[in-house]
Amino acid sequence: MFRLKPAFLYLILLLSIGTIFAQNLKLSNAQSTLQVYGTSSLHNWEVNADKLSGDGVFIIKSDTLVNIKILSFYVATVDLKGEKKGMKNKILNALQADKYASVRYQFEKLDAIKQVSFNNYDVDVTGNLTIAGKTKQIELFLNMSVFDNKIRIKGYKNINMIDYNIKPPRALMGILKTGDSVKVSFDALYQ
Repeated sequence: MFRLKPAFLYLILLLSIGTIFAQNLKLSNAQSTLQVYGTSSLHNWEVNADKLSGDGVFIIKSDTLVNIKILSFYVATVDLKGEKKGMKNKILNALQADKYASVRYQFEKLDAIKQVSFNNYDVDVTGNLTIAGKTKQIELFLNMSVFDNKIRIKGYKNINMIDYNIKPPRALMGILKTGDSVKVSFDALYQ
């Protein structure tokens, strides 16, 4: 009768389980973008972040994203730039940049993960967003792609500035008024 050796059985068991590992990644500023889109009584406006930073720890099993342990990003308020002249000072004043140096997001929990195609996932997470010193728990709906030991995260979030105690900026002695709500759109590469 043919008898399998314990070492061979262990090897078969190990291979059938699949490889599980955590990827510790940093946000690549050069390959990431963040924009804020808003409206005003005169025209739409856009703000871009020049510098982003962040960390991520992602759990991968057999080339499949199965969990997130850490996900964060930071934007220094001084690195937000408006497309129109004079916007930078209005942004810095609205965000109280003299008191609060950054806008930051800190992951709390993974709510759902769904593989939509090979190495592409729709992911729902809950975390804390801090703007102008005010922290609120938010849900984010993300699209994540896993490739070459990198993870690309895309998404957006509509934010009401009033929820963060930000008075929407005004100009021209109050004639030009910005809307209360902004859309924050991001495309971040963690590597």
